Amino acid sequence: SSVELQTVVDTWQRKHEVLGISVSLASPLEGRIDVASGHANLEQPLTPNTPMYVGSIVKSFVAVATLQLGDEGTLQLNDTLDRWYPDFPNAAQITIAHLLSMTSGSYDYIRNAADNAFLPLVLADVSRQWQADEIINTVAEFEPVAAPGTSYNYSNTNYLMLGEIIAEITGQPLAEVLRTRVFTVLGLEDSYLAGTQPHRDDVAHGYLRGSAFLFGQAEPMLASASDYAGLETVFGSAGNLVSTSHDLATWLMAVTRGDVLSPAMTYVMLAPTDISLHTNAGYGYGLEWVDTSYGQA
Repeated sequence: SSVELQTVVDTWQRKHEVLGISVSLASPLEGRIDVASGHANLEQPLTPNTPMYVGSIVKSFVAVATLQLGDEGTLQLNDTLDRWYPDFPNAAQITIAHLLSMTSGSYDYIRNAADNAFLPLVLADVSRQWQADEIINTVAEFEPVAAPGTSYNYSNTNYLMLGEIIAEITGQPLAEVLRTRVFTVLGLEDSYLAGTQPHRDDVAHGYLRGSAFLFGQAEPMLASASDYAGLETVFGSAGNLVSTSHDLATWLMAVTRGDVLSPAMTYVMLAPTDISLHTNAGYGYGLEWVDTSYGQA
């Protein structure tokens, strides 16, 4: 029941000292339950309709937009990257399917950043507005981590490129493609891409705590993520979604029921690739399978 779920969420929120948490359940048995606990910022309480940064979940949306273009015939899953990025390492061997399934072997500008000249550039000016092609050109200077199609390596670079490819094919920015093809169609009224429009007044801020090591501060600090506006443009189509638990539950139901793609494309999106099964419970296209104590999720 909603009362029981509220108790669980309230307890978890206090135990883990999270500023705010929102949980939505959608099931054939219970129908729809939305609960929230805590705050959206230091002044306002969180509600189930409070938009917040949801990061890499955008990859599932980018995957669907890509596969819709596949359904429409304007793109093939075996098209190679040199059609759009001829100078990128291994471009003639990397396919759209490799990008979608994290098997391109591309260097990840975020996760491989420890030994990377890119992170200091970002932190030198946290208000800088990044363009995807600036980042992709920087990544092109680094050695790939693997040959295309040989291993699973999660890379944000893949989805940054997919966002640009979608824009190139459709002639529209990704934000507009997702708005017209997904958000509006499914009634996801509280979802949008950060950095592409002004934030809503009620968006949850997000805070950084004890981040002295990252920003060179002498003392740990508590600061609103909105002070680092340029960082959302660094993630781009690999991680710039703002949404709510309510919208995301609606989204996942639509994807898994086959409401947004043809049956064939729905299948390939949900099916873990054989390569990914060696490293985790599996990764399809923009969706990861994980093992839990209740079974696969």
